[in-house]
Amino acid sequence: MDIDDISAPVSRQLYQEVLDDTAAPMTYKQEPYGFLRASLAPNFQKYLAGQLSWEELTKRTSADFKQMRQVQTVD
Repeated sequence: MDIDDISAPVSRQLYQEVLDDTAAPMTYKQEPYGFLRASLAPNFQKYLAGQLSWEELTKRTSADFKQMRQVQTVD
């Protein structure tokens, strides 16, 4: 692709930085794959239903996040 074909200034700048190898790697999402479906959503539903306290919700989801992040971390 020719950089002159890109009309948006920010897109053009980003594309040039990628070409120059000066752009930082982009991250699609910050949470581990499956975290929302496997941990956050069901635990939040339990919280909304009065089955979990806020403290228990944060404790469970934090532990799940850390465990899932370790499993999915690529060296």
